[in-house]
Amino acid sequence: MLVHFVAWGVACGTAVAQMPLAIWARQKELLHAGPTGATVGLVRDAARNLALSPTEAAQLQIVLGFIAWGGAAILLAVHLAGLPWAIGAARAARRPELGAAAKKGLRIFGCACATIGSVVLLAGVAGWIWLYTL
Repeated sequence: MLVHFVAWGVACGTAVAQMPLAIWARQKELLHAGPTGATVGLVRDAARNLALSPTEAAQLQIVLGFIAWGGAAILLAVHLAGLPWAIGAARAARRPELGAAAKKGLRIFGCACATIGSVVLLAGVAGWIWLYTL
């Protein structure tokens, strides 16, 4: 359960960090988005509540689609990083002499989360600096 909570926290941070990256990566699509509006119901409702034009709604959907895929990838990565810890803890629960495996799994999880979090933080800071200095 702790892995899941950490994964969602890292994924939310990733979503914020990805916003400038999404604008950079989808720049041509954003510039050539027509007044088609959003096709996804949740985005369409949000666009309507924000009184966005159909073109702005289409652009919002382009950016959110990019962010959703990145967030899903980070969720998966953090969950996978927690597997050694979960497996080690399950084995240690049955056989206490295997407690070192749980500790090793926790170290793997901690290092993976620190690495992922650092990369996300650095990329986010760089992206937001880029966006604000355009």
